[in-house]
Amino acid sequence: MFLADKRIVHLLPKVLGKEFYKKHKQPMPVDLANPELQKEILRALRSTYMHFNYSDNCAVKIATTALNDRQAFENLITALPEIIKGVYGGADNIRKLHVKTADSTSLEIYNSEEAVEQENEEDEEDEDDDEF
Repeated sequence: MFLADKRIVHLLPKVLGKEFYKKHKQPMPVDLANPELQKEILRALRSTYMHFNYSDNCAVKIATTALNDRQAFENLITALPEIIKGVYGGADNIRKLHVKTADSTSLEIYNSEEAVEQENEEDEEDEDDDEF
C-alpha cells in the first residue's frame, strides 16, 4: 500500500513514472494536515479506489479472501452503486461485470443486452469465416 499526501498526489505520476503505474499501484491520498491523522490513515486503509485508464475495462477491489462469503457479498452490494456513479454515463455504459480473485478466472455476474447482441454478431461472423 502506498499512501501520499493528498496535496501532492496529482504530481506523483510525473515523479514516479509510467512503470510504477503500469503495475496498477496507485497512491492512496491521505490528508497529512488532519489533526486526527491516525483516523485518516485508517480510513485510507479501509477504502478502495477506482482508477480509470484509457482501456475499456476497470478493476475495483471490493473484498479480500480474509472475508467470508456474506461479507464479500455485502461489500459488492455496497460498492455497486458507487461504481455506477463513478462510470461516465452511469449504468448505461456498463456492459459487463465480473468477480474474481487474484488466482481465479473471472465469473461474469452481469452482461448487458448490448454486449450479448455484439457477442452474437461476432459469433455469426466467426461462423461465416469458418465456411470459407
